[in-house]
Amino acid sequence: MVDVQLSADGVPVVLHDGNLWRLAGENRNVADLTAEELTSLPLLPTGYGQAGEHIPTLEQVLQLVAESSGQLGLLVELKPEGGNGAALTKAVQQAVEQSGVGESLLFMSQDYPSVAALQQAHPEWWVGYCAYASSGDLDEGVWQYEIDFLAVEESMVTNRLTRLARSQCLPLYVWSVYDSDRMLQYLQMGVTGLITDFPDIAREVVDSYLAASRHAYQNRRPWWEISRRLTALRIVKSACRMLARQALLRPVQFFIARGGLTSFPPAPAKPGRFPAAPARSPGGC
Repeated sequence: MVDVQLSADGVPVVLHDGNLWRLAGENRNVADLTAEELTSLPLLPTGYGQAGEHIPTLEQVLQLVAESSGQLGLLVELKPEGGNGAALTKAVQQAVEQSGVGESLLFMSQDYPSVAALQQAHPEWWVGYCAYASSGDLDEGVWQYEIDFLAVEESMVTNRLTRLARSQCLPLYVWSVYDSDRMLQYLQMGVTGLITDFPDIAREVVDSYLAASRHAYQNRRPWWEISRRLTALRIVKSACRMLARQALLRPVQFFIARGGLTSFPPAPAKPGRFPAAPARSPGGC
């Protein structure tokens, strides 16, 4: 996962903090500096980097994804500042279009207008909304958002939330989880995936969980290898919501399940668009 902000001259750069004090020892804001100034600024040694490293541009990071030949997927969080959401979204969109790796990426933001704009420009990309606990309780209106997944802070995860997300055909991710016991707890509660700074620990927990559960819908393919089915998921998700509102059909529940797809009950294939979804395993999920 990477956080993306916009430089003063409109270039998307990869950095979490809006201020440079913690990482570079300078009390200056990212939005006030040009891309050249930002990328030439030496960073302080931290637990995640070494002295002398520099802030990369999004273009540089996307180049690494392109060079991985499909082995690398990336979650990109858009972090607008000072009303530059529209400009940031447009700059990210252009960078991804030029790189040609849109199918290897997920996008999210705490700024819904940015999410909606990216969703409208590229409905085939996977775009989600990121919610954080300090903003208060999750607004019930989130279930009406045009999003492909929901990412929530771990203090917001409840059994009720996981049930609601599944009933709305909406994948649910939790951030940022650092403790292995809590990782397992959230998986058992039914979250779709984990966001963490310690992917090696998360990988062990997920592998152990998958080995113990052995659901039919779970597989070990990276999510970016099933991008065609993910695109089809948007079509099915919208259709099942519409039919449910018309009381014509009980919602078909879909979600990305740690690298795979599941549906229950089985949904018929849409002619010419995608194969039938795998059926629920006898033991349920």
